[in-house]
Amino acid sequence: MARKASLDILEIESSEPLNVLAPKDEAPEEGSASVPAPAVLKKKRFLKFWIVSGSVAAVILTASVFWLVLRGPESAPQSRRIQAGPEARIPGAMADLLGFYVDLRDDQGRIRILACDVRLVISDREDPERLEARPDLRIAIYRAVQGISYARLVDPMGFQHLKTAVFREMKRMLGPGVVNEVYLTNFLLM
Repeated sequence: MARKASLDILEIESSEPLNVLAPKDEAPEEGSASVPAPAVLKKKRFLKFWIVSGSVAAVILTASVFWLVLRGPESAPQSRRIQAGPEARIPGAMADLLGFYVDLRDDQGRIRILACDVRLVISDREDPERLEARPDLRIAIYRAVQGISYARLVDPMGFQHLKTAVFREMKRMLGPGVVNEVYLTNFLLM
């Protein structure tokens, strides 16, 4: 059977004591690698300075962002808040003509669908419920939408073309001064 060898660190004897330092009066050699040149020391100090400064700046920036986020919107200055009140309201009444689905054809003859809701800003003297109940207004809006080609609707200004066409048709049907603005909501072109 093999015998186990035991080694006790305390039993190891050294010829030199461990706590003895080298004498200070010995000067290191000029080309020695143990002592860095002054230029290398400057570079190391400069690098350490920028690492520490960058770390401090990152900590300050992170802390300020967290402070602003945790502070919340209620501490924003009053002058920068947008307050919706009577002055922010759209002048005139709104007539909602909802649920327009119009079939169009593109240049290749494929069927395309335009889905949208039309909201009319009307003068205060008009009754929105009366306008919403008129089927001839819906027919006029269908006629205005079908008068615009699919290629023109896909154009970046297509939404504006459609809005202008509906406004002109409403002005022709109801007379000038009744409809002040036309909004197209839930606009989807498939």
